[in-house]
Amino acid sequence: MDFTAIKDQNLINALTPKKETLTVSAHEAVVSIPIGGVLAVVATVGTTTGPCALVFTGTPTTGQCKVDRTNKKFVFAAADAVTSCYVEYHEGFEDASA
Repeated sequence: MDFTAIKDQNLINALTPKKETLTVSAHEAVVSIPIGGVLAVVATVGTTTGPCALVFTGTPTTGQCKVDRTNKKFVFAAADAVTSCYVEYHEGFEDASA
């Protein structure tokens, strides 16, 4: 979310969670907007399905999903063979200084 845009929006609307069903390819689901706070990640298709434990560093293990804010993606354990997921998250902020 562009920081200046929030000045013109209702804060409640700006913080409404994004709810998406994503295709997972090569264990990664990519989103087009920055990831802020993550509320839920659920693997819906794969050898391991259901809610995922969130991790933010390292390589995810079975039942986990790594939130990679830098690259705007959710990364699943290779062993889980996830091909589809449902995510709920708040939009983050772009670094305007980059």
